[in-house]
Amino acid sequence: MRNILILLCLFLFGCKEVATTVATVAVPTYFNYVEKGYASEAKIALKDIHKKCTIYSQQYGGEYPSDLQEVIDAGLYTMPKTLEANWTFDLTVDADGQTGTITATGTDQMGGGDGKYVEYNVETGKFSGDLKGIEEGTDG
Repeated sequence: MRNILILLCLFLFGCKEVATTVATVAVPTYFNYVEKGYASEAKIALKDIHKKCTIYSQQYGGEYPSDLQEVIDAGLYTMPKTLEANWTFDLTVDADGQTGTITATGTDQMGGGDGKYVEYNVETGKFSGDLKGIEEGTDG
C-alpha cells in the first residue's frame, strides 16, 4: 500500500515519467505476487481435500468419493467461504483413490483468476496448472 501511495505522490507532483517507469515494473510484479498467492491457496486446499477424501473412502466402504459434496455432507470437510468464492473443485479420481486428479478452477470472484486452474495428481502428488507459482511437476 505504501508503494502505491508513493507512486500516486510522484504522479501528482509532476514526476509522471518516474511514476510511469516505476509502475511499469511494480504492477506486473504485484500481479505475479497475487497470482502466486492464489496458487498457494489452491495447492493447500487440494492436498487437504485429497486427505479428507481418503478418510471418507476408509470410513464409507473403501471407495473414493465421486464428488466433494459427499465429503462435505459426511461432515469430513468444511469449505471456508473465501475458498468457496474463489474456486470450484472437481474430483476425477478412480474409485480406489490411487489414480486421477483433483482440479481447482478459479471463479469470477477471484480477481484475474477466472478460469485459471490448479490440478493435483493423486498418484504422483504433483501439481500442474496455469497460475504463476505452479510449475509443471512441482509437489508443494
